[in-house]
Amino acid sequence: MKKIFIKSLILISLFFIIADASATDKLKIDSGWEFRQKNLGDWMPAKVPGVVQTDLLINKKIKDPFYGDNYLSIQWIDKLDWEYRTVFDAPDAEKNSNARLVFEGLDCYATVTLNGKQILVTDNMFRPWTANVKEIIKPKGNVLLVTFKSPTQQGLQQLSDFGLRLHGYNEHGVTGGIGENEIRFFQRKPGYQYGWDLTPRIITVGIWRPVILESWNEGHIEDLYAYTESLEKDYSKASIGTRVTASVDTAGDYTIGISFGDDKIKEVQKTLKSGENVIEESFTVNKPELWWPNGAGKPHLYDVRVTLTRNGKEIDSYSRKMGIRTTSLKRVDDADGKGTSFGIEINYKPVFCKGSSYVPSEVLLGREDPGIFEHIVKSVADVNMNMLRIWGGGIYESDHFYDLCDKYGIMVWHDFMFACGMYPDTKEFYDNVEMEAKQNMVRLRNHPSIVLWCGNNEVEVPWNPYGSTWEKSKWQHFYNKGEVARLTKGMEDLFYDQLDRYVKETYSDNMPYWPSSPLPGYKMAVESPFNQGDHHYWKIWHARHPVDNFNTNVGRFMSEYGVIGLPEIASMKNYTPEKDFWLNSPTMEIHNGSAKGNDVVMKYVSDRFKVPESFENKVYVSQIMQGEAMVIAMEAHRRNMPWCQGSLIWQINDCWPSNTWSGIDFYGYWKAMHYDMRQACAPVLVAPYIHGDTLDVFVVSDLYKHVKGTLKITLMDFAGRKLKSDSKKISISPMTSKKVIATSVKSFLNGANKATNLLLCEFTSSNMNASNILYFDLTKNLQLPKPNIRFDVKGFEGDEAIISVSTDNLAKNIMIKYKGEAGRFSDNFFDLLPGQSRDVKIMAKGTTAEIIDDLTYITMDQM
Repeated sequence: MKKIFIKSLILISLFFIIADASATDKLKIDSGWEFRQKNLGDWMPAKVPGVVQTDLLINKKIKDPFYGDNYLSIQWIDKLDWEYRTVFDAPDAEKNSNARLVFEGLDCYATVTLNGKQILVTDNMFRPWTANVKEIIKPKGNVLLVTFKSPTQQGLQQLSDFGLRLHGYNEHGVTGGIGENEIRFFQRKPGYQYGWDLTPRIITVGIWRPVILESWNEGHIEDLYAYTESLEKDYSKASIGTRVTASVDTAGDYTIGISFGDDKIKEVQKTLKSGENVIEESFTVNKPELWWPNGAGKPHLYDVRVTLTRNGKEIDSYSRKMGIRTTSLKRVDDADGKGTSFGIEINYKPVFCKGSSYVPSEVLLGREDPGIFEHIVKSVADVNMNMLRIWGGGIYESDHFYDLCDKYGIMVWHDFMFACGMYPDTKEFYDNVEMEAKQNMVRLRNHPSIVLWCGNNEVEVPWNPYGSTWEKSKWQHFYNKGEVARLTKGMEDLFYDQLDRYVKETYSDNMPYWPSSPLPGYKMAVESPFNQGDHHYWKIWHARHPVDNFNTNVGRFMSEYGVIGLPEIASMKNYTPEKDFWLNSPTMEIHNGSAKGNDVVMKYVSDRFKVPESFENKVYVSQIMQGEAMVIAMEAHRRNMPWCQGSLIWQINDCWPSNTWSGIDFYGYWKAMHYDMRQACAPVLVAPYIHGDTLDVFVVSDLYKHVKGTLKITLMDFAGRKLKSDSKKISISPMTSKKVIATSVKSFLNGANKATNLLLCEFTSSNMNASNILYFDLTKNLQLPKPNIRFDVKGFEGDEAIISVSTDNLAKNIMIKYKGEAGRFSDNFFDLLPGQSRDVKIMAKGTTAEIIDDLTYITMDQM
């Protein structure tokens, strides 16, 4: 019998504040800030957290960089030095025996002084920075000054000092006025700030995360870590181990108290020395409730509290939530020796990972709407996804983001912040990365949602994509063979040795690590094959291959793929002058996620749809095309389970308003693709598929139980007349894709017209229903009727109106708009069959008649 074994650590760290500590005084220093160009001009009001671009915008010194082409006019900002200051009182810190300033994020090359004394010099935006200020702090009138050096000037100097240009993708140096120089690899800042295919070049400077003054007496507890070492097969017991690292001012006898859930588990007496102490204890929890991913079970979280007491007085405490779960990356050689599996297991059970990649929600960090995190994560859960991949060109997100992933059962594949290029091999760089990696993992390791750490995004495979001669590499041809050997060794040292070791040390060897994405296998730097590792499949889109190729190019874990769909008109109005509402206008080209992206969008539209005349209809069809492409991919990957164990779309969200691969645009509107994912990612999927003259119907189940029910297939015309129907009883094993029907298309149609008929597939069981519609030809070849669509208001739930939608003929890809907007409904962009009705919830106010008057729609027959 195996047992769950949970290790908990309450750790002292010198680098960040997480604890909910009853005896620790915390002062957030977020008011009274001013900024200016260093030693020049008047001081202006500043917002902290924030960045200088936001402060210049608030003070009306620059135009909105998101509107039109305004970002081109702010490229001077990152070439200058800037300074921020504030004055604050600190009566509690002055009277306590310990005081420290914690900067959770400084962007990036900062010198910090307090009351005229230098306390910090920083060089990493991803790291928190801490200074002991007990001997400097005053009860009143503390002057805090933060001076930032130009990141661009620093980068050019770093490039010169290194003596070797480091190559990669995406940096927009020409836009920034520095030519072909690539500086981002030397700087621990988000890669996307230097220009990417999802954002322009906007290199920020500023105090981008909170500044907090902490002070305490006698002792302090910082961090609680909990992890599962082993799990009994029937999940009957959890053995919880705790390791407390507590720092105390005075040696003596102390009491450590541990509460788990609603129970006070134990108190232990310990003699502690002055300074840091480590105390380990363990206890058993019977019948633990486990944390499960969305769709696999409840993502249960426990409250854990640890107290430090002396002579009956509580000195400090720490409390937070934790989840009990195991995680592993399973890579098993195939029986035929021709491949290796790649899949995530949670609590010893395989999980098919369905989700998307996450990018930061803002270019101008610090001004994010806190509600956007809940909106994104909940939107992921609402469409039956269960994973987000934190992309290596962005940031380590705030605790709140991961709290939401914990809450909604969204697994996190977490890249370290390296992407699309080669990095320095100096000791100084490696030391900086070590602190960055360890600090962020200690901050985040309590989150059960994080199930895998990955070394980087797209570093190794582009370095040597063909695995044979160095001349064929995307980057190696820039170097001689000695330089290639040096950079290869540096890459392997960082991603195979150092980061792997840091993960093992920080997580007590309890967290899987993958060196790079995509990657076939350890030190197999070849163009990603489909038989092993994870795969970024971009021949659809970048190489213009047809969308149907998703059906035949399926890897073991498809960790990146996508097609662009334009954001809706309501979003475009926020950043586009009215004169530029046409496809290749200057604003549309600037706010474009890919080179000639709008032309490629229309290429994929014309492959499968009629190309409409109006700009508004082009936007509509682009979203339908994107959704259809992603459904084809997701269904193909799920049909091929367990060969394939993961499907992650690029990307879920946007960091600036643009035409990108996202399913949710910058303003939070769902595109058609995201609505489509609710069915494509459902726990039970009916997946009909035509290849050649063969019609296959699969039923795919992600459930951990057998599913029994009836599969019914119906051939009907677009007016709802049924030509043929058949049904059969089926049983689907847990975590299985099963081909239930295989037949000839020609014989099944038996002369029926492909252009006027469809196949309705319905699976019903005692407690679930799943359905799907298959068309026998491309949409552009269908003879679509004009539907008469009826809206009825059935009632209200709070601020939402419940709209019943019905039709007399097939309504293909119906897009409902309320007051001109389409992206914030409970459902949209769906196909509605004759005689069916569907309830849609919308945020709406007014009388029934007023709401009906404000509802409009577009359907595919209008194109």
